[in-house]
Amino acid sequence: MTLMESVNSLKRVSLEPGRDYNVVVVSIDPHDTPAIAREKKADYAYLFGQKPVRSVAGFNAGWHFLTGTQESISRLANAIGFHYRWDEASKQFIHAGGIMVATPEGKLSRYFYGVQYAPPDLRMALVDASEHRIGNPVDYITLFCFHYDATQGKYTLAIVNILKLAGGATLLSLLGLIYFLMRKDKKTQTRATWREVRHVS
Repeated sequence: MTLMESVNSLKRVSLEPGRDYNVVVVSIDPHDTPAIAREKKADYAYLFGQKPVRSVAGFNAGWHFLTGTQESISRLANAIGFHYRWDEASKQFIHAGGIMVATPEGKLSRYFYGVQYAPPDLRMALVDASEHRIGNPVDYITLFCFHYDATQGKYTLAIVNILKLAGGATLLSLLGLIYFLMRKDKKTQTRATWREVRHVS
């Protein structure tokens, strides 16, 4: 469910995998093999290429499906704070749903909890984590107006920043109005001066 939702959400984000971001999928089952990982990648590449149609080449370049030993899996899980356990009765791993967003240096910057991830939130998280290496000016304005709420695992409206923007816009409008009125008054005075001067023959 986590993988399917990640694919469905990221294919609705205009950023290009392999160029703007990479996705690393790590199996927590030490019995999984590289061959199984390749099969899973092919399945999700097909899903990524469906409507809205996206480049499967970008998916293949930017999505990485990894397997490993129990030791390497445990080290990674502990490092990122991902907890899970094997349930013998159901023969399944029990764990919370969620994905993590990391900076280019490998530091975790965002956690998204659950199994549903809004495409706008994912885009903002990727742009934010990239430290302005990807995205456009609109993204940076959006990031100024929204902040990441770690308790909810999503972006929420930053009222203080909105008020700052509104105050700045109001100040600029007032300065523009004053400038316009002063220029208008100056032109009026100039016209009045010219009317007062008499023609000398």
